[in-house]
Amino acid sequence: MQKQKINKKSQFYLFTAIILCTYLFALVSATAQKMEESDKFGIIKENFVKESSFAINSALYNNSNISQRFEQFSLDFIDYAKTKGIDLELLYCLVQDKIEINNYLNTVVKINNHLLNKGEKLVLNKTDQIVVEAYNISYALELSDEPLQLKSILRAEENNNVQVYILK
Repeated sequence: MQKQKINKKSQFYLFTAIILCTYLFALVSATAQKMEESDKFGIIKENFVKESSFAINSALYNNSNISQRFEQFSLDFIDYAKTKGIDLELLYCLVQDKIEINNYLNTVVKINNHLLNKGEKLVLNKTDQIVVEAYNISYALELSDEPLQLKSILRAEENNNVQVYILK
């Protein structure tokens, strides 16, 4: 009788330990998943910063048309972001002899008094500053004397949470 009482007591403790471990595991997994979900944009923007320089350097190394290669890279990167659950919007200024601006933001933007629709390209003469007005916000992109520069605006919106990153 004593042995049966101890055996039932140990079964109860074992069962309780299993339930607590399962609960703890579920709690930790949910927290980790929420952190991963909220930092998707941060990961995407870091990838863009790294990969954009690789794309430009590759075009330079292969004596390719930098504008065409970077435009294709941008479209591919937007598609890549979608596979990660991010509806990425992008506007970039590629500065060489002239300034080429491509708009992949989901809105019409005003750039130094020029209107640019989504999917359109604008070519400007070199200047010291580009002012981009999008979503009722002005972004000033300062240009230097460097012969090749990249300036960009990355934007993602999910559940009324807007995240913006500006590569100056």
